[in-house]
Amino acid sequence: MLFRSGLFDAGDALRNVIHDLRLPILLLVGARGQLAAARGQSGDTCPQFTEAIVQAWSVPYRILTPGPGAAAELRSEFHAALDAGRSCVLIWPE
Repeated sequence: MLFRSGLFDAGDALRNVIHDLRLPILLLVGARGQLAAARGQSGDTCPQFTEAIVQAWSVPYRILTPGPGAAAELRSEFHAALDAGRSCVLIWPE
């Protein structure tokens, strides 16, 4: 099943699937405005809350590094989570 919803909007459904049903879910989450915020060029609060929300859900996560090695990093994290049978959130700075 493929669905598209914002991380903030999908919170209750994800909490239920990951913690109540204990299904191993891999999430790729775009952190809108994170790159601009790191340069001091954005007032968007999305980057401030994305990581905090994932931490509050107690789900292992990793912030990916955009660039030439991103595809290999994404594959590696995907396979590690699959092999371990665990959920994982991969945050992609935008």
